[in-house]
Amino acid sequence: MERIAYSPDGSKLAAAHYTRLSIFNVETNEVLCTVRAHSDYVYAVAWSYCGQWLASGGADKMVHVYDAKTFEVKSSLRGHTDVVRSVCFSSDGKELTSGSEDSTVRNWNPATRASLS
Repeated sequence: MERIAYSPDGSKLAAAHYTRLSIFNVETNEVLCTVRAHSDYVYAVAWSYCGQWLASGGADKMVHVYDAKTFEVKSSLRGHTDVVRSVCFSSDGKELTSGSEDSTVRNWNPATRASLS
């Protein structure tokens, strides 16, 4: 379970705490922004390898996808029926996989919000 994750270039760190994500500049330790990510605890965070997306999963059964430059929510993905414990991008950033305590793994297209499984 990853609750912190470095950006692909290593310049930023996303850290989950309670319902929020904070994005830090690694070199200066400055908080670049804090976003309310979920209505309940955030349990997972991951950057896409291409650097375009950031994703989080939480106790509210949701997966959120953020624009990695503006940190605005681009997609809110529904489909799990229990806590989302893990999120991971494919190497090209075109698929996002989430794992839940509901014993399911779901694949998503982060750009279109489409469920691929």
